[in-house]
Amino acid sequence: MNPLTDEQYQELLAAGRPLARDGRGIKVFQLADGRMVKIFRRRNLFTSDFFRPYADRFRQNAESLALLGIKTVLVEKVFVCPSQKQHLVLYQSLPGRTLREALADDDGRRELLARFGAFFAQLHGKGVLFRSIHFGNVIVAPENESFALIDIADMAFYRGPLSLAKRVRNFRHMIRYDGDRRWIEASGTESFLRHYVDASLLSSQKKEQFIQKLAHDVAFFRFPDSSWPRDEKESTD
Repeated sequence: MNPLTDEQYQELLAAGRPLARDGRGIKVFQLADGRMVKIFRRRNLFTSDFFRPYADRFRQNAESLALLGIKTVLVEKVFVCPSQKQHLVLYQSLPGRTLREALADDDGRRELLARFGAFFAQLHGKGVLFRSIHFGNVIVAPENESFALIDIADMAFYRGPLSLAKRVRNFRHMIRYDGDRRWIEASGTESFLRHYVDASLLSSQKKEQFIQKLAHDVAFFRFPDSSWPRDEKESTD
């Protein structure tokens, strides 16, 4: 990590434009050249954050995502400012809009959500559990509308595809905000889930088990027909 004196910290902060705040102050700011700085404040002594700072997790997660072929931010440096009890991550900003912003446009909303459902399944298939996932932490690239992830400090990686229980837990994370749930409802909750299931590469038996567990644990995905989704060929016989 790169050390920052208090004077250097104040100069860096003064040169930036605040983009996000919380109850403790600025969380994210943008420099004049477009690069971003995210601030991580130390919580308490003898917590996991003390032994493994979130700024370092952010950097490591960015590297792990890149190795898996998942687009995310490019971290340039990680700083530590002892006087402020803070770590800072300097990274290049990603072009595009958040998924939440993109869904505000009527044009192609259903198709965009369908592709995101498939992307969500691909993350799980690659063993990625993104606990902070919501529509504000997914970027839609302008050139080909591919997806990228931001705010990636809280994430876990597994050797194989996620278990059904972890997938269900991550669905609960994904719909934590009312506005995001409304976008899914407006475009068709069953359609969104269908695209996830179709892209999941789960066996037919596992798909059925997943749907049943999701419906049991997350009321938002509870449908009148508890056996949904059936195989399309089977349902037409």
